[in-house]
Amino acid sequence: MSPNDTFPGKPSSIPDQANLLHEFGEEARDHLDHIEPDLLALEKNPADLEKDVINRVFRAIHSIMGSAALVGLETLRDFSHLVESVLLRIRGGELAPTPERIDVLLGAVDKLRQLIQAGPSGGEVDLQRERESLIALQGRQARAATAVVPGVLAPSEEPVWPEREETVAPDLTLGRSVLVVEDNKIAARLLCQRIEAETNFTPVVAHSLAEARQALEDDRPRFFVSVLDLNLPDAPDGEVVDLAIAQRLPAIILTATFDEAVRARILSKRVVDYVVKGGLKDLDYVAHLLNRLESNQWVKVLVAEDTRGIRENLKRLLRLHRYQVVTAQDGEQALRLMEEHPDVRVVITDYNMPGVDGLQLTSRLRDRYSKDRLAIIGMSAEGTGTLSAKFLKSGANDFLPKPFLNEEFHCRVSQNVELLELIEKIQEASYRDFLTNLFNRRYFFAAGQERHGQAVASQRGLALGMIDIDHFKKVNDEHGHAVGDQALRHIAALLGSMFKGPALVARLGGEEFCVLVPDLDRQHALLRFNEVRKALEHSPVKAGDLSFGVTVSIGLAIFPGPSLDDMLRRADDLLYQAKARGRNRLVMET
Repeated sequence: MSPNDTFPGKPSSIPDQANLLHEFGEEARDHLDHIEPDLLALEKNPADLEKDVINRVFRAIHSIMGSAALVGLETLRDFSHLVESVLLRIRGGELAPTPERIDVLLGAVDKLRQLIQAGPSGGEVDLQRERESLIALQGRQARAATAVVPGVLAPSEEPVWPEREETVAPDLTLGRSVLVVEDNKIAARLLCQRIEAETNFTPVVAHSLAEARQALEDDRPRFFVSVLDLNLPDAPDGEVVDLAIAQRLPAIILTATFDEAVRARILSKRVVDYVVKGGLKDLDYVAHLLNRLESNQWVKVLVAEDTRGIRENLKRLLRLHRYQVVTAQDGEQALRLMEEHPDVRVVITDYNMPGVDGLQLTSRLRDRYSKDRLAIIGMSAEGTGTLSAKFLKSGANDFLPKPFLNEEFHCRVSQNVELLELIEKIQEASYRDFLTNLFNRRYFFAAGQERHGQAVASQRGLALGMIDIDHFKKVNDEHGHAVGDQALRHIAALLGSMFKGPALVARLGGEEFCVLVPDLDRQHALLRFNEVRKALEHSPVKAGDLSFGVTVSIGLAIFPGPSLDDMLRRADDLLYQAKARGRNRLVMET
């Protein structure tokens, strides 16, 4: 498949397991057939070891391990991982490819064949001896990963960060495609199915570094993010990550390699995340992460930290996940910035700052903003027990002790943002009409009275249109209530598309809708609502094979008057006149 190939449609994200296992078995056996001659030749003359040979063997085992995880063969995955660990050490020069070691690998290949043949019942294959031999070959535990920790550099080590303008607004020029670089065809297909089914992005597949480079040269702007495998035929050591970084393309790593040293090396390159192929749930996580990166563009985060290097590092981490970021060097500045940026959703604050410290900042913010409006995350390198309790009691949602892993930082921020979004959804459900998803009567009166008061105070225009479907009872009687409901949804969708921004569109009940539009003078109000009436007249309702037209009558009040209730009464009287004059017409007050 070329880099320009995409996966059209919205396929099911649940693969056919029997076909998947069959395809995996064919591909895995083919891998083993290709590398077995290499191992036999190497066993006879290990002195002739070439890098390409060991890379070829490594990629084959790596591919089997990744696919085994995705198709649910955990025993095969775990045993492949042991084989891969040995190959990693040989490839890195830590182990010499002696005939004895190659013989152990050949025995492991035989066991891999048995496991592939056994399929889901692979746990019945006796692996004890081969497992012990592979573990003994490694001689010691894998190297520990070096944590990538923001903001814990000693003062003498703190880097000099260049002055940069604050990046706040989202970039609306970003593309809608995801570059998937994966040489394993099963993994590529399953991942693309998940992306198509669960996101609004289009996957574009490259099976090698060369194909990925070509895709970026052809049209870099169309890509929003990349999902990269580390081991490719022409890039066995993660070189594709460097390509993505050079192109300023955010990179999510999806790999079967869970060697800690490799993971630490890749994370140090400032990738978005490092995901191990442990099963289909990990593809779901990648799809979720893509959605998160898209929605994060509209989430503003304020960082309050007095140490410049740490502040810039936190900003970099947040920008990596597409958040809008505002930074403050102390608590006082943070409070001022909150006034300038009332749409901040998350505040991350250090404890030890001059003037207003993190605890005081948290307390003062919580006096102004409830927990369902603003999430606060405290941080400190000083005592984690008592201080974390103080932060939480002062109103913080969360606390992070320093030092911490970058991945933990991202998880904490995401969880707090998602909790705010969940609360918003619950609140929104309480003021949305269940059938049309427009605002309901209760919300309309609450929000409408506020907007009416603003219009009166500023002496600006305000238009209120009462809209009623003509002969709606006839629609229900002739076609049934299900078709009547479809007509209501159709009209609601059209009203929602024609009135944006500050307009308030609601279903007051039955077939009656109401639209409140601020800053609309007499002439423009007449034109706007008449456009709506004509659009509805010429937009048929479709319900299955049935298609029919509907019309509406509109009463339009354009003077704010003493109250919203008074406006509604006048608009209702005008609506009655429109009905009396023959329907499918607009009557506006003079």
